[in-house]
Amino acid sequence: NTPNFVVEKRRSQSIAQGEPDLVGVRQVRQMSILVRELKRELGAATMEEILPRTKRLMELLSLSIHNSHPEDDEEYE
Repeated sequence: NTPNFVVEKRRSQSIAQGEPDLVGVRQVRQMSILVRELKRELGAATMEEILPRTKRLMELLSLSIHNSHPEDDEEYE
């Protein structure tokens, strides 16, 4: 089973030097699926909405962790 590759030429120095970047097709597909799932889970309509919503989620999780009661943690020890 041979891996499939996509050849991508960037507009930077790589074109001038004739050195294309190789990206695995499987990795591109996995990242595309991950982004699609993130959009769905976060309720984002566009790619641009993912980052602010992720930041807000992290803020809420951080507040939740910092506001938890210490006696609650003792139950799990």
